Amino acid sequence: MIDLNSNENVLFDLRNAPPNVSSKIEPPNISVDVVSQPDNSFVEPNYQYYKSPAEIEKDNIQMAASVGGKLTIMTFVSIFVVAIVVMVVGFIAGIMRDTPSAETLYLGFTPMGYYCYDALALSIPLFFSSMIMMSSSKKKFKMKTEDFVPFDYVNPKKLLTIVICGMSVCMIAQYLGTLMSISYSLIGFDIDEATELHFGPTKFDFFMNAFCIAVLPAFFEELAYRGVVLGVLKKFDNTLAIFGSSYLFAMLHGNISQIPFAFTLGVMFAFLRIKTNSMLPGMILHFGNNFISVIIMHLSENVSYDSSSYFESAFVILTIALAIVCFYKISKSDKEFFKINVGNSRLTFGEKIKVFFSSASIIISTLILIIETITMLSFV
Repeated sequence: MIDLNSNENVLFDLRNAPPNVSSKIEPPNISVDVVSQPDNSFVEPNYQYYKSPAEIEKDNIQMAASVGGKLTIMTFVSIFVVAIVVMVVGFIAGIMRDTPSAETLYLGFTPMGYYCYDALALSIPLFFSSMIMMSSSKKKFKMKTEDFVPFDYVNPKKLLTIVICGMSVCMIAQYLGTLMSISYSLIGFDIDEATELHFGPTKFDFFMNAFCIAVLPAFFEELAYRGVVLGVLKKFDNTLAIFGSSYLFAMLHGNISQIPFAFTLGVMFAFLRIKTNSMLPGMILHFGNNFISVIIMHLSENVSYDSSSYFESAFVILTIALAIVCFYKISKSDKEFFKINVGNSRLTFGEKIKVFFSSASIIISTLILIIETITMLSFV
């Protein structure tokens, strides 16, 4: 006798059943996740949607991209706030000294005011934005501090070779930036005029400019973009980490004439960060590139334009000559050095780039750059 009301699984073999039974008895409709309740009511089946590995990878890349976008947005907003505060303080100070002027409004009425502004306006916002995003990323992506700011040992000879090669790339990138500025000026946009820096003649002026322009960016910008941003993106793809961190690094400069230059250097710094698993090569090169620029500008404004041109030409020729030897040496000693391990991925690089740019924070940070550029052009 078969009890059709029983909750037990019943196996029907209708092949051996009499004809009159097979026409009358039907197997019960048993479905997974349907629970019989005492009051004869039923809970709806729990259908779960499972994402494909490619969809999961897209979600991870978008979350990683949002880290860099949010960091850049926080930095932009903080810089704007600092600029407003400095302008208000400078305006009040100018009124008190009865010398309100454009220089007073923006720079703070003394050379020291300018140096303090230049040091604080970018470095402090970058530092706190980096710390906030690093802290949140540790929990979200299960990362440690050394994943963001690694300092693995690099052989001193290899480090010197890398730095010489890197400085040659910096010099080439400098010329690319100069050509970009010239091309803009030919169509009537002298962007460099809006961001021109003036160097004082004293040793104090030189060292303060070197500190603000070379030392601070070499630490804080590397911490933000080769540390936090690249560290998160690197978990999912090395090439995307290089491109994404370099793109946001270029956006940070907020000047379309500097974007090709900053992006080129960003790619090199990011490449070295991945190949050496150390922040040190990028920091040294970042400092070296900016410090050479400080020397050239100081000579140009306080000695003579010819002396700065001679120094720059001699340095470029010497650096490129040594770099050729160093490139050959690296390629012979480590044939895998110039190759990037892309790992296993279900997405093409193009698909990853699309996902990266689909992040809301990346879109917003790009729009901020466009607005800033339009604003800058309106003052030229």
